[in-house]
Amino acid sequence: MIKELFLEGELNREKICTKYFISQATFSRNKSKLKKMLRIFEFELTTNNCIAGKEHMIRNFFFMFFSYATSEWLFSENAYVSLEESMTSGFLDNLDPAKKSLMRLLLYISKVRNIQGYSIDTSTTIAFEENSNYEHFYKDIANYVEKNFPYIEKKIEEIQFIFFFSIRVKLIVPDIYQEENLLVDTDQIEKLDKSNVFLTKLILDHFLREMKSYVPLFNKKCFLFCCSFILILLI
Repeated sequence: MIKELFLEGELNREKICTKYFISQATFSRNKSKLKKMLRIFEFELTTNNCIAGKEHMIRNFFFMFFSYATSEWLFSENAYVSLEESMTSGFLDNLDPAKKSLMRLLLYISKVRNIQGYSIDTSTTIAFEENSNYEHFYKDIANYVEKNFPYIEKKIEEIQFIFFFSIRVKLIVPDIYQEENLLVDTDQIEKLDKSNVFLTKLILDHFLREMKSYVPLFNKKCFLFCCSFILILLI
């Protein structure tokens, strides 16, 4: 059901019942379980059976769900081949197999959500040390988005989202023996949204070193997610 919600952007009762040979009563029971789980993450299902919430958190939820569910590719072969062919330059081509698999999932989630009309609305001002690894990573992501996501209107926001998310899940890990400087306009970040834990605490903790002992909100919610995992029909 979560897979259908992600791919279609909504839960279509008739389509799901026909496709997976389940009764409408079964659909309703699983939808009810799904709604309870989504509330843990501060999401809701709308009257049109669409997921509602902050976009960066919705994407994080889908990323967590599919990456925890299995190491296998859950989507179409065409989507896999298309992404594989596009990830052939810069750091994307140099990722180890495990990280490349996660990056493929992240890029696919961004692609699907944008096609469905859901975009990242927040951005900030960042500056890199010249020729630093961070700068190269950022430029590689920017080039990828420009080339492969031409339909995205808010490209800067999308590029920054992929960049920061990649650092959070350690898809981007600069050389520990090399000094890395990255400046972030925290005044601008504070204007985004105080509930935007993903961006604000990530930047404060990882780049500015102002928080000595940060336990991400995601750890608690990931535990709750795992406890709820078995309750949901993954179709």
